[in-house]
Amino acid sequence: MKIGLGFRIKTAIAQTIENKLRFVLVVVGMSVSLILFISAYLVIDSVYYSKFDSIRVYKENSIASFTFRNQRDSEKNILRLKEILGDDYLKLEENTDVALTYPTTINEKPAYFVLKTYSVNNNFNGTLILEKAGLKPTKLLEGRGITADDIDMNKKVIVIGRKLATLMFGENALSETVNLARVRFVEEKTGVVKAVTYNVPYTIVGLYDDTELFKNSVNEGALTGYGYIPISLSSEDKSNEKNVTFVYSVGDEDKAAVNSFIRTADGMIYADYEVLAKEIVDENKTLKTIVNSVLIILLLISSVMIGEVMLFAVKERIPEFGIKRALGAKPSGIALDLALEVFIYAAFSYVSALIVSALAVLIGMNILKAKDTLGSITFVVRGESLAMAALITVWMALSAIIFPLVYISKKSIVDTIRFE
Repeated sequence: MKIGLGFRIKTAIAQTIENKLRFVLVVVGMSVSLILFISAYLVIDSVYYSKFDSIRVYKENSIASFTFRNQRDSEKNILRLKEILGDDYLKLEENTDVALTYPTTINEKPAYFVLKTYSVNNNFNGTLILEKAGLKPTKLLEGRGITADDIDMNKKVIVIGRKLATLMFGENALSETVNLARVRFVEEKTGVVKAVTYNVPYTIVGLYDDTELFKNSVNEGALTGYGYIPISLSSEDKSNEKNVTFVYSVGDEDKAAVNSFIRTADGMIYADYEVLAKEIVDENKTLKTIVNSVLIILLLISSVMIGEVMLFAVKERIPEFGIKRALGAKPSGIALDLALEVFIYAAFSYVSALIVSALAVLIGMNILKAKDTLGSITFVVRGESLAMAALITVWMALSAIIFPLVYISKKSIVDTIRFE
């Protein structure tokens, strides 16, 4: 008598319902590895796409940044760069002697933030800022950027983030004064050079949107903010040894010349969309390689444990299989019955692991966002990751059934009926 697939599925479901303990053990064994894998991939994929979103400004505006670690030692390369791409650039000069440390509160706890500064040319309009992670798009919420008049007249003005300005002065921070500490080296009569710190008042003329920067910089009770002041022609700092970044819009016609310049310019960090995208992809591959390495170990352990549970379950049912064989059931039919049971376990494990993982990651992200410790990371579910998780589930199911099938195949009909 030929047994239909529908009947076999109903029988497998009945066996699953009847053996609750076995069901729990197998599902837990499969789900633990799947939850770890899916959760890790959900986090990695979410960060991966968020990082691509963070560098979209490079792609949308065809911009590239050229950072020279020391202006004095890079003067020739800077002149070459200007010859290639011209004088229409945004210049951001890192200041090591202009800063401010300000007390505040974070999550109702005493804290402080450090306001670091960059000197900029008159192309700074508050829509593109530079911080430790690179260039970031933003928007000017109030006031203005830095003008040529600010530079020519050596005006002491500054553009800062509105959220940090609100911490210092409240809602009406525009036109308030920020006292920045500066360092001046004075040679005494004895010939000893002494560093003298003094404060210089800067008037806030512009406020840019620093919401995401504020979230990303929270670290153990400290915030890092960034202010932008004019590169004055009569600057007090003549060292010319600062890091400096030039930002250009690079057209297709200039790419060949730029690539040639990059190969020969020592001591320079170059970044454009392609370079940053490659770094993100490489980092993503590295993280997934680590996750996969750990996962292989977990899968081996889980597969052995699940296989042992299924082998024990099969030993309990040997007389049942013997009777089926005596009534004409083929070994392939018995194997199919077992496979259906295991794949019911696997399907339930996959769905439950997916739900638990998604909820865990979403709850974790929301908690971090509520504490202002997570930037603009969007929850992302990739079909490739889900497909990989499904393949892993199938692999565990097949691994779990191999040992029982081998065991049954060695038993004759007589042996199975006499089995005690």
